[in-house]
Amino acid sequence: MTQKTIKIRRLQFDSFLKLAFLTGLSSGVFMGIFMFVSGLLGGSVTATVGTIRLTGFHAGLVNLVLAPALTSFMFVLLALVAYLPLKLSLIIFKNISFTALIDVTEAIESTEEQLKTQEQLPHENHPID
Repeated sequence: MTQKTIKIRRLQFDSFLKLAFLTGLSSGVFMGIFMFVSGLLGGSVTATVGTIRLTGFHAGLVNLVLAPALTSFMFVLLALVAYLPLKLSLIIFKNISFTALIDVTEAIESTEEQLKTQEQLPHENHPID
């Protein structure tokens, strides 16, 4: 893998939702672990599920499970609202640059597969007799 700078000119809606979901999930896992450890150590952790109110270890355990689910859901809702402003900012700023580790061979293989698929499709320019 090599470190490359990626310039995003257009971002598909499903990719944006995946990114939001994974961001929410990772944030929720971090929060859940933090609350669980706080509950284990006797911190003032509370959880309310419906009419049931839990504190301490039990609240930490519930937060360990519910925090990732709830933050993922909230991040996806935020992504639904934020997608159009992101598209507008991509139009205004032309692109957004990110630096990431990329497996170049995977990208090349994917591109080669797409080219082979396009070559196998009948072309519109050639009429069929």
